[in-house]
Amino acid sequence: MCLAIPGRVVKIEGRYAIADFAGKEMRISTDLVKVKKGDYILAYSGYVMEKLTEKEAKRVLSKLK
Repeated sequence: MCLAIPGRVVKIEGRYAIADFAGKEMRISTDLVKVKKGDYILAYSGYVMEKLTEKEAKRVLSKLK
């Protein structure tokens, strides 16, 4: 089973986003979904899969804790 993780975009570098996932920053491809700084995202396997609202992201993170 695989798990998509919610995070927040802190920087855009070309076709990649640097996203914060609970304090760990990772480089994620934006080839599938275009995002901007400040967007909440759902990432899987190095790709942004979906944009989330802040409320959705916080709800998912609270369930993961």
